Amino acid sequence: MKKLIPYIFFFPLFFYLLIIILNTDLLVSKSDINIFWIFHIREFPFISLTTLFFSLYIIIIWGLLKFSDIFFHIKNKKLEEELNKTKAKLQEGQEANFQVVIESIQKENKQAQEKNEIILSQIKEELKIIKEKL
Repeated sequence: MKKLIPYIFFFPLFFYLLIIILNTDLLVSKSDINIFWIFHIREFPFISLTTLFFSLYIIIIWGLLKFSDIFFHIKNKKLEEELNKTKAKLQEGQEANFQVVIESIQKENKQAQEKNEIILSQIKEELKIIKEKL
């Protein structure tokens, strides 16, 4: 639906231009314009200038809607860059903490390996004893 919205603006423009094309006498008609009895314009091509304004207005709105995604993507890229910079700053301050955590994990792994080796050696001895009994 979002992709269809910019094209919906063209429907009134097409209908309006179709009416103008079918009745071309409207474009050349001129009339007097009186604005609050202060300003008076004689023989002004009102319909043709209104058509021009209306057409340009619709085309500009369509262009803004069509290319608004470009600005959205630029904004997203800037936010992603800022987020990555912030993450980098946080990780730089946490290097010492990471090192402590890594060392403690390595120490726990060594202790677990030693315990596993002791248990494995005990199991091997028990298996030897069981084999001898058989």
